[in-house]
Amino acid sequence: MRRMYVRPSVDAQPVGTRGMTILRLALAVSAVAAALAQTANGYQSANPAVLAQRASAALKARDFETAERLYRQLAEQFPNEPGLALNLGLALYSSGKCRDAIGPLERFLEAQPNHAPALLLVGVCHQNLEQPTDARRALERAVALDPDNSRARLELADALLKDHQPEQAAQQFRRLARGDPENPKAWLGLALSYTELSRRAAETLEQTAPNSEYHHLLLAHSAQAQGRYRAAFAHYREAEGVNAKAPGIHAAVAEVYERVGQVEWAQAERAKRGTARPCDQRPLECWFESGEFDRIVDASAGSGDPGPLYWRARAFGEIARQANERILALPPSAVGFRLLASIEDLAGNPREATKAWKQAVQMAPKDPLLRRSLLRSLQSAGLHDAALREAEALLDLRPDSAAARYYKGDALVQLGRADEAVGLLEEAVGLSNGDRNIRAALATAYLMVGRGLEAIPHLEAVVAHREDERLLFQLSRAYQSAGRTADATVALEKRAALVRARPRPSGSDEITSP
Repeated sequence: MRRMYVRPSVDAQPVGTRGMTILRLALAVSAVAAALAQTANGYQSANPAVLAQRASAALKARDFETAERLYRQLAEQFPNEPGLALNLGLALYSSGKCRDAIGPLERFLEAQPNHAPALLLVGVCHQNLEQPTDARRALERAVALDPDNSRARLELADALLKDHQPEQAAQQFRRLARGDPENPKAWLGLALSYTELSRRAAETLEQTAPNSEYHHLLLAHSAQAQGRYRAAFAHYREAEGVNAKAPGIHAAVAEVYERVGQVEWAQAERAKRGTARPCDQRPLECWFESGEFDRIVDASAGSGDPGPLYWRARAFGEIARQANERILALPPSAVGFRLLASIEDLAGNPREATKAWKQAVQMAPKDPLLRRSLLRSLQSAGLHDAALREAEALLDLRPDSAAARYYKGDALVQLGRADEAVGLLEEAVGLSNGDRNIRAALATAYLMVGRGLEAIPHLEAVVAHREDERLLFQLSRAYQSAGRTADATVALEKRAALVRARPRPSGSDEITSP
């Protein structure tokens, strides 16, 4: 199974404790209405009890705009009534206005700090706004108050993973998978957590021992899993050059030979294998061969040596692979199609990926993460008309989404409608706290409508983080439009240096005989 570096989805449906729906979360509306009626003392034109009943009815009818308006009126009249703040927050959340919902929900929590459902809603809102640290804080409290709420635990696990805490996320996902083995989201989260842990171990190995046989072996296994057999073969031979007794080297090379149809070469390579050392001299390797991956994880914890890091990375990768296989063995689901789409994306097949993403979206149409993933693939595939339609659908689902504005604006730019894109992309930059991809798209739009001077600060900020040939060329154009010819020349020179530094095919990656 190819490795994925994707992030897990959270369901965008209204949420709550132990299956609580939107209607149940609107707690004590009738009680609030009665209290307001007693307080009102004869209001006739805008009787608070009547407003509360109308607001409750609107909420139940999913007329969230009306519910929001009425609860605002009531909250202004009775600012010290926490139930009204909760219901206003619920109405705002349900209509996709998470940014606005957090304030009322937090006002309610000031009065009732241990209200698990409200904490869950605050956490989900922060999740939807891509604020995982704030989400995690609220969700940890929700889970502590209601540990049997699997929805809250799933949201917490997702927030932990997004907040760069994969070990803690894996613990939560593993508990969810044990409690509900048929839940594909639990298995996907587990796979993603262990994929991230594998990546971290591999990164540490690359930083500490880049020329070791273990680093070359890890690169080879990764390339082989992705079907890049020439690259895998080259890295296996590099590993063998460092240490002729590198673990599993001959069996791995033989497998590459078989994959490319060289059966006789594979037999010759396997014949090179000597007698294996006893397992007490190579415990991690033996545990890997017998599938005892958790033992490897425990034994290698805290080690910075190349060997343990190598086996740790591979063990995490195998646990992730097993979790992926569990997903594919379950009945068709949005999570399963997401996995298939991610595999196609990783393999560089965005058009095929869009087909699977569309299947996932059809099964979970209110999941914003799936729609964003579909938009990424549509963008990569150059399907800009379809991307425009999907971005508009995401904007309907999440009116305060920076991502929806970005993808819609980028599609408009690619379709030659930059004048329509500028406003959307300006809003997206403001909502995203300066996301570099969005700033680059806005700069492109500025250049297309003749506003090169305004493009300069955005391009400078992006290029300062990551030099890119296309962006350096755009920066030179922007400098030229502003009369800064010397700066334009410098940008072009940097671009030329990047072009010269491109790796050239060497021919050294041919698969040769043993």
